[in-house]
Amino acid sequence: MRAKLLITNADYSVRPVSDQPVVELTGRTESGESLTLYDENFYPYFYLARPREYDVRSLARAGAEIVGNKTLEFEGTDLPCAKIKVKTPYDIKRLRERLHRRGRQTFSSDILYPLRYIYDKDLSAYVEVEYNEHFHITDIIEAEPFSVDVRVLCFDVEGSLRTRDVYCICAQIDGIISTFTDVNGESQMLEEFTTFVKEQDPDIITGYNIFGFDIPFLLEACERNDVRFEIGRPRGVPWKRDDKKYRIPQWNLNGRILVDTWMEARIELKPIQETLEYVGQLLGLGGKSDVDASQIEKEWKTRPEEVAEYCARDVELTLNIFNHPSVGALEKAKALSIATKLPLGSCFMPKTTQLVDSILIRRFDRLNIAVPQNRWGEKTDKIKGAKVFKVYKPGIYTNVGIFDFKSMYPSIMIENNICPSTYTRLKYAFNDTIKSPIGARFRQNRKGVVPEALEELWEWRDNTKAQVKTRGDYYDRLQASIKLLMNSFYGVMASDFYRFTNKMIGGSITAFARHGIQDVYDRLNERGFTVIYGDTDSVFVQLKDDTDAQKLAGEVDMELEKILETFFTHGAKKRYAATVKWPEKEFYVMGYELRRGDSFRAQRKALKGALVRILDNDPDAAFRYVSKIVKDIKEGRIELADLVITKSVRKESDYVRPGSMAGVQAAKKLLARGYNWIPNTKVSWIVTDSKVTPMEVEPYVEDFCEDMVPDKYYYAKRLVTTLSDIAGVFEWDDIGLASGTKQEKLF
Repeated sequence: MRAKLLITNADYSVRPVSDQPVVELTGRTESGESLTLYDENFYPYFYLARPREYDVRSLARAGAEIVGNKTLEFEGTDLPCAKIKVKTPYDIKRLRERLHRRGRQTFSSDILYPLRYIYDKDLSAYVEVEYNEHFHITDIIEAEPFSVDVRVLCFDVEGSLRTRDVYCICAQIDGIISTFTDVNGESQMLEEFTTFVKEQDPDIITGYNIFGFDIPFLLEACERNDVRFEIGRPRGVPWKRDDKKYRIPQWNLNGRILVDTWMEARIELKPIQETLEYVGQLLGLGGKSDVDASQIEKEWKTRPEEVAEYCARDVELTLNIFNHPSVGALEKAKALSIATKLPLGSCFMPKTTQLVDSILIRRFDRLNIAVPQNRWGEKTDKIKGAKVFKVYKPGIYTNVGIFDFKSMYPSIMIENNICPSTYTRLKYAFNDTIKSPIGARFRQNRKGVVPEALEELWEWRDNTKAQVKTRGDYYDRLQASIKLLMNSFYGVMASDFYRFTNKMIGGSITAFARHGIQDVYDRLNERGFTVIYGDTDSVFVQLKDDTDAQKLAGEVDMELEKILETFFTHGAKKRYAATVKWPEKEFYVMGYELRRGDSFRAQRKALKGALVRILDNDPDAAFRYVSKIVKDIKEGRIELADLVITKSVRKESDYVRPGSMAGVQAAKKLLARGYNWIPNTKVSWIVTDSKVTPMEVEPYVEDFCEDMVPDKYYYAKRLVTTLSDIAGVFEWDDIGLASGTKQEKLF
């Protein structure tokens, strides 16, 4: 039998008696069928450098065997290596750690077994596969991407945080909503939902905050009712691992992809508040409800139909967010899967190292270059970062050009052939080398793996961009994914943990960047131009009346990014605002608190209003505007919603003095009142008394905060403080802003 398959999941299992590892590839065929295939003819392995006789005997006693010898290059030196075959993937970790304790060096010893299979066979997510009647793979090759309908099931749970009872579960797939309630008991409801998932056979299961609430809540209820929550394909219950990046447990499932739409929206939208209702309203999808979640026990008892409708509405809203062009969770993952050649499931909330690994490991293996381990947990000296120039002079400027290097870091790596495969510690072994500003040497007698990969990705992206017809179409998403992948190379190369780098490689990239931007700065000054500001890969230049900005960009080997009608800075690095006149008109701001959740809406409104008026060259109007908002706060003419402060809050034990933390106080009160909250998610609150220590705050839940009285003095003072840096440019002071009367500064 033969089929074209989109691989959604690459897993493995170990046969219980023989300990035989089996690769499991699950996905959906071009014709729309769900398929799980197996390959038991691929053994786990790693390499041992400079094997000794004692190593061979020790490995044999541990059940491993040498199945070949190979010379691998590492940092310019050829090393004799033995290929070590082991029984199970776990044996690699066990033997690797034992060898490392004895000072031995291993390669390719921390690559996940299913990914090792994909790399060795040079597969992508799209494959053409031949298999027998037992669904065992007999042949598999990469295929061109094809159209396939991925099935998505979205669900939501309503239940009591106090009693831990599950009241109802709603799920939507193929546009149809199904509801399961406890009318015949919680146990039967859980059984029915589990059966429903298996019968519908989705590729993706999603929901809003399912990693933090729904999945662990259902698992707890299933354990209590002796129900096995086996919704995997072909088997398996959800299991979790800690995610250090997002500090939220990440749930996984054999054969299906678990996606938390809350995390997808958080990454793409960076919303100030993260509730389903807020994000729904932000995207224009609705979100209001009159069901009081803090009194869910009473609501379920007195009006269960309305609660079930509320649950169904949340499912529909979540799926609309999941599919919304601004989030585009599935389409974004598909594009990234094509760009990286990884299974679809690896491209939701992807790990940067895994994206780059998929490109580099295949290439390093083909060239017999060693693949070392990631150095998780190791700490080294941070490399020196990019160049940031001091602001020329605070104030308002007109006719400003922003010039930047096109893809600066990838360009530097390509131009200087910077790569682990060209980096050498041997000073005199190669005549043809480039020496970086920090003294690292990179061979020029052969093309580096990273520069070659970047050039191919660059060409692919340019060709893909040329095919974009509308924003957000297939080619636009693909070119954005290729750009993300290209930029990921510098991120991992500059890290202190990635397998293919060290501080000399990452430090060389930033050193070349600093020299490049400084050279542009000097050349512009020599031509009589004033550089108002510079940051990493961009310079802000005061243009002359007769300046041809495009011509100037070419003369200094940069690209013209924007022409600003007006530009304002109060003198701090990475903090400025502008009105853009080319390529399209827009309000452009960097660094000011217009999107930060720990600022309140009235504060953001005042700041934006002030900046807009300053950019209109009317600082007096900005002063009057801010002073009026301060007065309105003092006199209670501001809506409570305009004073909400929102911030991510970790678990109480993560803080040295949790009792002094406003967010911890708000989260504890939220939980006490029956609302759901999990650590490392955002909490909203109102400051009600800042004069006591710690200050008093109350959690903010929209439509259920009518009696809350804010501390007007706290909010007025904080707003004034926010504007104090800007005010200093125009010789206002805090007293003047607060009173509405300008005060002269004393010099």
